[in-house]
Amino acid sequence: MSRRLLETIRDAIIRGDYDLTRHAVDEMAEDNLDVLDVECAILNGEIVKTETDDLRGARYTIIGLAQNERTEVGV
Repeated sequence: MSRRLLETIRDAIIRGDYDLTRHAVDEMAEDNLDVLDVECAILNGEIVKTETDDLRGARYTIIGLAQNERTEVGV
């Protein structure tokens, strides 16, 4: 299940078919990251955590490397 989900998320990144929330943009700025860092982390990362207690639906944490291939990013 999570493998298929991760591929779906990666496909959206490749197509550019996603939106970032204002909160995400603020968090990236706070961590000195840009959108390419987040995209790279999703494209090379793995789902490490699933939270199912949110009424809006499941939430997933992906950990991967930023575009510099050294900085670990959690998305």
